[in-house]
Formats: sequence, C-alpha cells, structure tokens
Amino acid sequence: MIHRLSHNRSQILFVLLACTLVVSLMVLGGCASGKSEETPTLAPTPTLTANPTPTLTPRPTVTPTPTPTPTPTPTPTVASSLPKDPWGYPEVMKQYITPNDPEIQDKVTEILAGSWRWALDDFEALREWVADHITYVSDQAAHGVREYWQLPVETLSLGTGDCEDFAILLCTLLRAHRVPADEVYVGGGFPEDPQSPGHAFLFEHWHEGIWRALEPQQGVWMTLLIGDIDISGYSEFYSFNDQQCFSGKPTPPVGVYEFEVGYSFWPLTQGAAVEFERYLNAGEKVTGWVQWLGSSGIVYDWSFTAYDPQGNTVLTWRGTDLRYDFSFTASPAGLYKIEILKRDYIARCARMEIQPSDWTQR
Repeated sequence: MIHRLSHNRSQILFVLLACTLVVSLMVLGGCASGKSEETPTLAPTPTLTANPTPTLTPRPTVTPTPTPTPTPTPTPTVASSLPKDPWGYPEVMKQYITPNDPEIQDKVTEILAGSWRWALDDFEALREWVADHITYVSDQAAHGVREYWQLPVETLSLGTGDCEDFAILLCTLLRAHRVPADEVYVGGGFPEDPQSPGHAFLFEHWHEGIWRALEPQQGVWMTLLIGDIDISGYSEFYSFNDQQCFSGKPTPPVGVYEFEVGYSFWPLTQGAAVEFERYLNAGEKVTGWVQWLGSSGIVYDWSFTAYDPQGNTVLTWRGTDLRYDFSFTASPAGLYKIEILKRDYIARCARMEIQPSDWTQR
C-alpha cells in the first residue's frame, strides 16, 4: 500500500513540474511573439512667446468746436403785424391794450413810487403822469400818414402821440394797475358829419363810482380848473379795452343814474344842482333813493325836491345824510321834475335808482 502511494506521489510531482514548465514556456513564448506597447512619443511642448504689448496710438486731441450762437430769426412783433388804422375791427383794437407787458408793469410801479404824487391817489397819479410826460404830435407829423395807432410801449419810447395814443396808454396803465376790465375803456366819439374828425378819450367808472368821460391829455389839476371833456357833440361811440370791444358807450343798468354835481362858487346862496324830468300819469307812484359816493361825507347839507307840472313842491327833504330814500305819487298827470342840490364848493358824485325808469337828466 505504502509503495503504491509513493509511486503515485512521484507521478503527481512529475505532472506538476511538467505543467509548470509548459506554462512557463507559454508565457515566455507569448511575450516574445506579441507586440509590445509603444510608449507614445510626446510632441515637444511649444515654447510660448508672450504677446507683445501693443503700441497704443495716442487718441487725437479733440478740440471742441464752440457751439455757434444762433442768430435769431426776427419774429414779427405785435407792433409790426397789427394794422395801424383798426377802427371798426374789434379783435385788432383790443390788442392795442397791453397790461401784461413787463415794460408797462414796470412803468406803473415807477410812477406810483414817485414822491411827486403826494397829493394824488393812484388813479390820479397815473392820469397826471400821462398828461405831463407825453406830448401831442399828430400822426401826419410823427409817421407821415393820416392814421397810425401806437402801442403803449411805442408811446412811452417816443414820448409823443395823438389822442388815441394818450387814451390807449392811460387805459393800459390802469388795467396793469388791476382796474377791472368792465370799469375802464378807451372811448372813441364821432360826430354825425362824416367829414368832421372824431376824438379818443377814456370812459372810466372805477375812481368815482360813476361813468365819466375823461380827457387823458388833461391832468388832474387842469381838470379842477376847466372841467373835463364834453362828449355831447358826438353821436356815435366805440368802447374797447383788452377784453371787450363794442359799439356805444358803457352805461349803468336801466333805472340807475350816475352823475356829478359840480363846483359851487356860491354854495350857501345858490349851490350846484342836477335835474331829472319825466312825464307821469295821475296816480303813478315814484320810488327810489339817492346816495353820495366816495370816502368823504358831504361837508354841507343837500336837498331833494320833486315838482309837479305847475312847479308846485310835491316832496322835499334837506339834510346831511349820505343816502335818502324817497317816494311820492303823481297828481295830476304831466311833466314832473326832480332836483338834487348840494351846498358846498367841491364837486361830488352820486347815484340815483328810481322807478319808473327812463328819466331824462337835464
């Protein structure tokens, strides 16, 4: 048994050696006959040449071209574009009153700051300045034409003008002083004869509380001596300012009468009076009131008297009150007269409202 086992062990060792030999030969043979892996040949690393610093071309020095001052294209002014003889063309006439012009507003401030005006209120100061500083020169002499309206700034610059230039300037100054548009107008009066010349002046309500026609060429002091303009000879009127233009003259409402009672050289014996008259039917009742205007009261007394057609006194009152309310009844029918008489030296303005209306002032 043991012998047999030894023989088998020898065979096993032989087989193992033979196998080992065979395997070794196979490995060596395979290595010799197979392709060996080539180590890749690396391309030489390129030498990096630094980018050269660019040579900067210096920016050209830009010399700024000065912005040319534009030559303004002349804009046509109102003065050059307005017709110079605009009577009868309302929209053109209104443009001649220029209260918003800075030069006009500066002139108002300058005039009212003057120390010379100590005895005058604002209205009187503006009126006096125009009369004193503007000289009358006809359009023919100044411009070589029959009719040539000047804007207020033109009249200020020239220092001359004719009647409408005086009126346009004074109206503009008063409007720049914020006198309401419904209380001051340039007025134009024309006689019935078309060959007779017209005249321009001022319609004004703001200063005394009544509608008056004023002569702008005549100052306050001259008016105290000779009175104001008489427009009774004109039959046709125009009235205009920067807001309105109409044919006719401004008037109070129906039934309201505004008037001035003039100066009295003999106040205590004669006084100064205004009269109204109207035809009344028998039994017709008359009612109304009279009020004196202005800040000062009546210095002396005044009276209100109504007369019937025969001259008999129907109603009379006398006193110093600033207002008197009246009423009376007509009997008989006929032409009745009302007299308002004041007894002091100073001219004063008053307003009367009466019904029935349509009385005639004498």
